[in-house]
Amino acid sequence: LAALTSSGSLEPIALDGKQINPPQATTVIQFADNLSSGSTNFSIPNVEVYDANGGKHTLTIAFAPDSSIIPGRWQVTVTDENKLPLQQGTLQFNGGIPEPGADKIDFTLNSPDAPPLTVTLDFSTGVTGFSAGSTSSLRVSNKDGYATGTLSSMNVDADGQLILQYSNGQTDTLGAIALASFSNPQPLLQMGNGLFDASQASPPQYRTSSGAGVGQLIAGASEASNVDLSTEFGQLILVQRGF
Repeated sequence: LAALTSSGSLEPIALDGKQINPPQATTVIQFADNLSSGSTNFSIPNVEVYDANGGKHTLTIAFAPDSSIIPGRWQVTVTDENKLPLQQGTLQFNGGIPEPGADKIDFTLNSPDAPPLTVTLDFSTGVTGFSAGSTSSLRVSNKDGYATGTLSSMNVDADGQLILQYSNGQTDTLGAIALASFSNPQPLLQMGNGLFDASQASPPQYRTSSGAGVGQLIAGASEASNVDLSTEFGQLILVQRGF
C-alpha cells in the first residue's frame, strides 16, 4: 500500500510510531443543565480525569448552598477517589445565570506518578440556577483528556483515508490510499491473489477512492460475485437442450 500526498506523489504507509496513542491530560470540565436554587446538597460522582501520564483519577464534585449572605451562591468542593478534598471554590448565580468572573473554578490534582495537574470547572455556558424544587439536573457535558491507547483496528473511510482506531477512543489518519488508474489495462499481467504485473503497461494515474473513474474502497466488505446463478443455470439448460 502507498498513500497519495497532496502533491500527487506516493509515499509508503508505515505504522512505525503509531502503535501507541499518547495520553492527554484533562484541562477543563464543562457542565450543563440546572442547579436548582431550591436544592440543599447536590453532588456529581465518578467524574474521571487523566493526568499527563494517562493515570485515571475519579473525582466527586459537591455543591452546597451558601446564600446566607449573597443569594445564588454555592460552595463547590472537589474530592478525589480517597475522599480527600482538593479544592473548595465559589459558584455565583445572578438571576439564574452564572455570574461572569464567578463561573469557573480551578483546582490542582497532585499525583505521585505525574506532574501537578490544573483543571478548570467551567459553568459559563449551558448552566442555570433556576428553582426546580429539590431536584437538580446539573451534569458534566464535556471534558477533555484520555488515557494511553493501543492500536485496536484499521479502517478505510469513504474518501479512501486509512483511519487508525485506538483503545482510548481516539483516531488517527495515515493518509489516503492510492489507487492506480490505467488508460490501457490490456498489458497488465495477472499474477494471482489479486496482483498484476504492470511493468509492460504505461505509467498509471494515481487517485484516491473519492476520485472519479477508479472505484471505491470499502472496509470490511467482500466483493460479491458478478455471476447471476439463476440466469447461468437457465442458459446451461438451453445449451444442454440444444446439444
